Amino acid sequence: MLLDRDEIIEKRNQKVAIYLKYFGVVMAIFYIVLGTAFLFFPLIENTTPTMRYMVSFLLMLYGLFRFYRIVKK
Repeated sequence: MLLDRDEIIEKRNQKVAIYLKYFGVVMAIFYIVLGTAFLFFPLIENTTPTMRYMVSFLLMLYGLFRFYRIVKK
């Protein structure tokens, strides 16, 4: 018994959505970890502490925002 074309497309779209959700979670965690690394380790030389704090805060905020959008969906 062959599957209908629309059923095949729907199954494929569901699989893609699952992979994209996992990728989004990984990227959100990556941004939070990167922001934490900027905060505690001098990854880039010649940066002022204020600049490090701002970049760190923005990266962590963006990671939390991405995670919120994934959970909201």
